[in-house]
Amino acid sequence: MVKKILIFIFSLTLLTSCGGGGGGNTSGLSFTTSQYAGTYNSIDINMSGSSVASYSNQSSGNLSLTSTRRSDGLISYAKFSTAAGDQTFDTNNGATIATFTKGAIGLTSNNDGALFRLDTYSGYGMWEITTGNTSRVFVGQSGTSLTSNPAAVVSSASYTGYALGLLTEVGYAPIFTTADFSATANFSSGSMSVSTSNTRGVSLSTGNDLGSYSADNISGTLSKSGSNNYTYTGTVTSNYASNSISGTATLQVYGPSAESVAGSAILTRGDGTRNHALSFGGTR
Repeated sequence: MVKKILIFIFSLTLLTSCGGGGGGNTSGLSFTTSQYAGTYNSIDINMSGSSVASYSNQSSGNLSLTSTRRSDGLISYAKFSTAAGDQTFDTNNGATIATFTKGAIGLTSNNDGALFRLDTYSGYGMWEITTGNTSRVFVGQSGTSLTSNPAAVVSSASYTGYALGLLTEVGYAPIFTTADFSATANFSSGSMSVSTSNTRGVSLSTGNDLGSYSADNISGTLSKSGSNNYTYTGTVTSNYASNSISGTATLQVYGPSAESVAGSAILTRGDGTRNHALSFGGTR
């Protein structure tokens, strides 16, 4: 389902990044492999031709992400592992990975895709596993190390980064969304406000920029969850004046000094006909 938007993003990489992907000549390069652990949300999007027919099987669980980065900055390998299925992007085995302004994009040899960003201590993104007319779309966040007690490091902090999403509605073709992300954390009180801005849509069928989708900017206040100090959860809502979509966001704090945050959410309209699968994160 994401194949056409991947083609569009690849055209962008020729203009805005160092390019990427493919096995190619790796002589003289060194490789660093990193392990990330986190959580995910997923939903099955059932298609009828190019339009969404229905949704099913929304689920969540633990995520393991393995990535390999070359010394020239490009990513040569990424594997997303969950109980709901694994997806691997290996440039030495037919896949392509390219970088663009907001992160990286992967395409397997059978045209399943991923959009993701890897910061120093955390990562976030979306990926898919397609079977027939159904695409299982995942959004998740993970990191190399969680901040055991952010309040012991800094009482408050601001984070900026990006959001990557897939916006779908029954009877319409899916579109890809990108946005800027920001979070303001008060670790002393255990609360964090999160929001996106400058949301834009891109057509999967043509790759055209669809302009501003400001009504799909999201905002919400998250609270420290459970017995640990690094997980925040809460409701995030779109900016629609009516028929807004909302969902539960999960965000975690990463790094030895709370250097980054990453999270995800699946927002759904009350009647179940509109859905926004979204991942987001930022650094301070």
